[in-house]
Amino acid sequence: MFKILFLFTSSIGFVTLLLLISRAKNNVFLNKYLLMSFFLITVKFFLLGIRDIFFSEYCSNFDLITNLPGLLIIILLYLYFEDLVKNKKRTIFNDLLHFFAFFFLYLLTLLIYQGILNISIKFCVGLFIIYFFYYLVMSYLILKNKYCRDTNNITIKNKQHTILRHWMLFLFICMVFVFIRTLIEFVIYELNVNFKHSDIFLIISSIIASMIFIKVLMTPEILYGYTFLTNRLTDVNKKNILITNIWIKKLALNIANVQENNLSEIVFQNLDNYISEIESLEFSYKNYKNPDFGLIDLSNLLSIPKSHLSFLFKHHCTLSFTNYKNAVRINEAVKLIEEGYLKTNTIESLAKDIGFSSYSPFYTSFKINTGLTPQEYFLNKEKIAVL
Repeated sequence: MFKILFLFTSSIGFVTLLLLISRAKNNVFLNKYLLMSFFLITVKFFLLGIRDIFFSEYCSNFDLITNLPGLLIIILLYLYFEDLVKNKKRTIFNDLLHFFAFFFLYLLTLLIYQGILNISIKFCVGLFIIYFFYYLVMSYLILKNKYCRDTNNITIKNKQHTILRHWMLFLFICMVFVFIRTLIEFVIYELNVNFKHSDIFLIISSIIASMIFIKVLMTPEILYGYTFLTNRLTDVNKKNILITNIWIKKLALNIANVQENNLSEIVFQNLDNYISEIESLEFSYKNYKNPDFGLIDLSNLLSIPKSHLSFLFKHHCTLSFTNYKNAVRINEAVKLIEEGYLKTNTIESLAKDIGFSSYSPFYTSFKINTGLTPQEYFLNKEKIAVL
């Protein structure tokens, strides 16, 4: 029974690892630390499965030789978080410092098992728990400072940011469960409880690992990366405007202005049609290229009274018309950058081509909508760093 579960975990881990390696290029969700973590998890459960096939007895109630690699995986996941969030280059020496604890504990454990050192194995277990807890806290601080905050309305950055934030949170929660599992196992060992089902802890770890692999396989954005995400979001047939969840489809109530109050029922009755017509115009981008394009122009194009559009953007949209218009333009700018526009043209010309009167408002709007400056987006378009 156990060996089947362990081999199942290692099998889906192996498949996941192969797929991730094949998609590692230009994938903002991946780096060497995550791949190394998945490799170690896969190997661990493969060896456990083999162990249960050829060896009938379990080594000990708290098999430190089996559990110690878990510390290495936790360190790798911490470095994974740090690498993605901070996006800064580190020296090999700095990385190796993090692995000192693992190699020290592993060597110490082997010496104790061989009887060379007359130290209680509980000492190693205690150090293991402490180091585990340390990297758990460090991971929490990284995610708390960079990802546990609200992001508003539109943008590519928010699409990617949200998916990546959920992925980071999922991994961290898994880390917490593994820590709790390890702590309970340690307490049972410390109290010398005669626990006959020691493999239950490995089963829990196997289930958690399987959940992580399945999560990756079931999330195309993680598996295929940023390129896949942007292609999917920018497919015209799937409405490539990256403006989502901005419409408020509820009747506007308690409006003090008499004129607006009279419009409330009328606009609400036509709300779905109005929104549909506005969104259909998003894809006829040429209308937004005019720097002077305003609400009256939109009204004339759609044959919708200006007062109705003004009311709609004020009470049924989370964006003002100006911000909405800029978001449409920035979406076009992103598309042009992805197509290589800046390889032969300047950013100033891009700003004018998409409808901005000057570089300054374009720069500000681009930063708001993507989380990056135009230069940063261009330089990192193959693997955009989440700031």
